[in-house]
Amino acid sequence: IKSALMRAQKNNKFAIKSIISTLPLFMAKFSTNSGFIHLNETQEIDQSHVDSCLKRAKNIIQTPNIMAAHILPIEYRINGELVDNPVGKKGQNLEVLCHFVFSSKSELQTLMSILKTLNLTVNGIIYGPIASVKTIFNTNELNEGAGLVDIGKHFSSQILQ
Repeated sequence: IKSALMRAQKNNKFAIKSIISTLPLFMAKFSTNSGFIHLNETQEIDQSHVDSCLKRAKNIIQTPNIMAAHILPIEYRINGELVDNPVGKKGQNLEVLCHFVFSSKSELQTLMSILKTLNLTVNGIIYGPIASVKTIFNTNELNEGAGLVDIGKHFSSQILQ
């Protein structure tokens, strides 16, 4: 990491003081789970309802040493019907299906410690394919369902937004 940082600073002719690091594949684990909330009466769904539903989906985490690095909603349903965005729509039952990217807290703390020994401020950690998608596609492309396939020598990954 130190030699890569030194090369980047030399090539760009400025000191790097803060970074966003990618979460290495070997540190990532993946799962899918759903969350569900039932409201007492039919009402307009707001962001607090969505947050509560996502929190219930997050109950998949089994140990205190595991944390969700990313929670990616795949689909929402209101009263069983598929919707793009539930906020502002009326219903009594809200369900979300999510894809999770998990990592070990201790592995993340080790990564953060290494980066801090290099006098770097870590502004975040993001799973590599998600970082690529956010860099390459604009909001409209992501809303239309853009996909990315990263073909590597040893590993290939794909991500659909």
